[in-house]
Amino acid sequence: MNAPHSYDLLVKPWIPVAWRNDAAEPREPKVGITEALQRSHDIRSISHTSPFIEFGLYRLLITIVLDANTVAGERPTIGKIRSLLSKRRFDAKVLGDYFKRHDEGFDLWNSRRPFLQRKIEKTDGQQHELKPIVTLFSAIPSGTNVTHWCHCIEDEVALTEDIAAQILTTVSPFNFKNKPGEARTLAGDPPLYGLVLGKDLFETIVLNLPRPSGRVTIQQEQNNGPVWRTQLDLHMLPKIPTVTQGFTWPVRVIALESDGEVVTKSVNRATYKKPTEKAKKKNENLYDAKYGWRDPNAGVETTGDNIVHIKTRPNVPIWRDAVPLFLVAGEGEVLRADKRRSRPEVISNALRVLDTPWFNVAVYGMRKKGGGGGDVKVEEWFRSILTFPTE
Repeated sequence: MNAPHSYDLLVKPWIPVAWRNDAAEPREPKVGITEALQRSHDIRSISHTSPFIEFGLYRLLITIVLDANTVAGERPTIGKIRSLLSKRRFDAKVLGDYFKRHDEGFDLWNSRRPFLQRKIEKTDGQQHELKPIVTLFSAIPSGTNVTHWCHCIEDEVALTEDIAAQILTTVSPFNFKNKPGEARTLAGDPPLYGLVLGKDLFETIVLNLPRPSGRVTIQQEQNNGPVWRTQLDLHMLPKIPTVTQGFTWPVRVIALESDGEVVTKSVNRATYKKPTEKAKKKNENLYDAKYGWRDPNAGVETTGDNIVHIKTRPNVPIWRDAVPLFLVAGEGEVLRADKRRSRPEVISNALRVLDTPWFNVAVYGMRKKGGGGGDVKVEEWFRSILTFPTE
């Protein structure tokens, strides 16, 4: 009897990296999750040509380190972030124990809990239409755009398993291909994300570990983690997610289908819709985070009953959106009445732990075309590096 097909992301080489010049051999162009974390001090950065895939991979590693330390009773605080930076290594036992407990969630084809996917039950009463894999991959045109730009049939497109896994990491932070009324991310349209850059991958991960926000308790974070540790009831989604829940938020129900060692199709449908009057009349599964989620890598504008994540504006240069946002003097700059603006939490953390005169921030985002319509027509994706003083 043939063994079930497996693609173990802990060891398979699928994360593209750039090595430090002084790193010891071997220095393969792609590594698995375990090697990426074990040798993070030897790796300069994650390096991908697609900005949204690069950010998705960073977010995956940050989520793993944050959650592993949280369940081990070492939830990162400003003091523990400083301690981690001085040690220059992640705790091998903490990560080893974590992977041993949750290894099935890092297999692309696990029969019970496939990586960043939903196990589809045929008896749950939902329609699970298999769609071409391009409907999941934002970098490849689909629908009528295929004939204009690719000159191919979308059913003929296939992805290798490593690329399919990379795409899955982008769904929560950067989800573009939607029907009108479907949620794009937990924060709405993808916001401007700021990633504090260290001198190597280790520092970058540590500098982007969010400190406890006070919106949820440490006990709640220990009980409610990312999708490979905690499966959410899609009809009873939490109004205030924990950070790691938010980082792997199931905005889409996805289940890949393999054809040998390539991926050709997937189930890819919205988990819920925004609570519009039209959706309410259709008895849809509805959800709106509204005041329950603040992304630690994004700036926000808040009022008494709402949080709006700051996004790019049409026809405005990136630096005009990003620079003023990151240079806000502190948390909660008053704009008018009860409206306040705050920089990303990770920027505030970096200013408290870094002893250098300046630091770099990579800004990831998308700009959509203006005009009406429910679908997102992406004008550009971008990654831009900005330098800021620490004083």
